[in-house]
Amino acid sequence: MWARKLGVGKQTLASYERGKTEPTASILLAYQRAFGIRPDWLLTGAGSMFVDPYKGARTTNCS
Repeated sequence: MWARKLGVGKQTLASYERGKTEPTASILLAYQRAFGIRPDWLLTGAGSMFVDPYKGARTTNCS
């Protein structure tokens, strides 16, 4: 699960996804480490989603 990979609860992750709360800097960095997603993209949607756009998402087991 994504929440477990990020070190947060399911409700917390859902709150981020709904825009109810914003993730902390440490959670944004966790997204980068776990999934290769750039923190600035998560906040703004601008630019490339992935740290290395040629590799795409890192292969990870989310279950």
